Amino acid sequence: MVEALKIVLEGKSYRVEVAFDGKQGINAIKEEKPDLIILDLLLPGEDRATICHNLRSNPQYKDIPYWG
Repeated sequence: MVEALKIVLEGKSYRVEVAFDGKQGINAIKEEKPDLIILDLLLPGEDRATICHNLRSNPQYKDIPYWG
């Protein structure tokens, strides 16, 4: 599913970064502030709710829209 979504978005000229667990995701967000975050409901490691709470609590990331 990740690869299919990546192909579709890149085909629309979006730059896509992929992470396969919560820790990788947080590191990717810190390295490059994304315009949108798509989170898997069953994300291994740090869960989606914790990641969302931490991002919303940080002024640097609180305005990034997310879907998941």
